Amino acid sequence: MSSLLVMIALGAVPPVAGDGTPAGPKLAATDIQCQELSPEKCRLVEDLLLASISEDQRFTAVISGKDIRNLLDLEQQKAVSGCDEAACLAQLGNALNVGHLLTSSLGKVGGQYSLSLRIMDTEAAKVIVREQVMVAGEDKLPEAVKSASAKVLQTFFDAIGVGAEATVARSKETGSVEGIAVFDLEAVHGVKQSMARVLSDILLSNLQDSGRFESVVSGEDIKQMLDMEQQKTAMGCEDDGCMAQIGGALGVPYMAVPTIGRLGGQFVLNLKILAVEEAQVKARVSKMVRREVDLPAAVLSLAMIIW
Repeated sequence: MSSLLVMIALGAVPPVAGDGTPAGPKLAATDIQCQELSPEKCRLVEDLLLASISEDQRFTAVISGKDIRNLLDLEQQKAVSGCDEAACLAQLGNALNVGHLLTSSLGKVGGQYSLSLRIMDTEAAKVIVREQVMVAGEDKLPEAVKSASAKVLQTFFDAIGVGAEATVARSKETGSVEGIAVFDLEAVHGVKQSMARVLSDILLSNLQDSGRFESVVSGEDIKQMLDMEQQKTAMGCEDDGCMAQIGGALGVPYMAVPTIGRLGGQFVLNLKILAVEEAQVKARVSKMVRREVDLPAAVLSLAMIIW
């Protein structure tokens, strides 16, 4: 291995894209800190925030709070538990080998929701950009999350001097893929499980009809293919490493994890695509609709993103 490749592997030299331009930076996003919100609503907002950041495409990797817990050993997790000061967060970023860290918080003051975002330089141990937005109602939260994330990212990239030439394009593979396992659409908050099951069927049917995959493994198939112990593991499986193990047991290269919930007057659909071999999230996308009648079309659009 050349000395340059060794330096890149150690993080001493930034990676470059295929055209020779520097690749985008890595970002770690800690769990959102929520006050006066249920854990289910907090999770919906966090998923939407992660999807909005990932869709920007200027980062080579976006590491979520769950990813962080997987990457750190138990002692490191204890050390960073409750970590919110700049010096402590800088240590966390260094442990993860990322140059920048996103922290977020969501609270409620009176009848208004307050969303705060900040990105810090872990090497300098200082916050580079901050963004804060207040909205009057829960139904305005989804748009507030998307607009605030777009604004803080643009300010961030302006600050570090990364232009459009450093955008990392997610090119779609051509030809068919061996297979994909699709977890049942999980109703996170404010949605009946019966509705989630119907939407799951729509998602699966579209994936099967697309011809993009040699096989599509449904949630029901997953239960049948796994033994009892593996099923117990899968039922409590939330982090990406655990899901990758399930994917390995199923013999599929990709897994899709969809969720649906309700924030105010809007339905929020989130989808995570996991590459099993790398145990790494390849894409996060979200769709928002106000009317229940529009949900099937939103699910179909998610299916098209997968294939």
